[in-house]
Amino acid sequence: MKEITITRAMAALKINEDKIAKRRQFQLAYLIRESDRVDPIRAEGGSEGYIQRLGQSINDLIAERLAVKRAIAVANMRHELTLPMNPAAPRRVTRSIHDWLVWRNQIAKPTRDHLIAMAKMIQQARFGTVRDRLQSFAQRRSVTEAEDAKKDIAVNIDEEKLNEEIELITHILQELDGELSQFNATHTVKVGETLDTIEDLDRRQ
Repeated sequence: MKEITITRAMAALKINEDKIAKRRQFQLAYLIRESDRVDPIRAEGGSEGYIQRLGQSINDLIAERLAVKRAIAVANMRHELTLPMNPAAPRRVTRSIHDWLVWRNQIAKPTRDHLIAMAKMIQQARFGTVRDRLQSFAQRRSVTEAEDAKKDIAVNIDEEKLNEEIELITHILQELDGELSQFNATHTVKVGETLDTIEDLDRRQ
């Protein structure tokens, strides 16, 4: 077995993914031809055998991919990170890296996106109200106070708290990303010695 950092392992996974995609494209390229055409790779064993060999190599790459992802997953389950959940308070939370990744991808990011969408909706509503008033003024319309009041918007949420929550989640995510980058760069996982994606990675550097 060979030990490499998680950062290198993740780079190897990208190379692995690219190779699988390229070999599948080759399979499609040689999948069919007009019956009266000569097999373009007949001298190399023919298209049928080539497609079969590509299929086997794809299966091998998939097995390698699963092994690397499993090694990363095990490392993420075994190691923990402790992060402050509020810069202004002493509360800190300890979770496995696996759980932090789940929290980041399935909870924090969707929550932040929803809060940002709420804030944008409020801003767009206000912008629309101001724009309408400017257009009314430009067109020299007479707008009574009653009519003007109808254009005001009622915001059913504390905007200050909304913005604070967006900033807090963004801050925690930035802290988490920094800790994850450091962890990935310093912790190693074991992979097979013959993993050709790792050899490709060595040649690229």
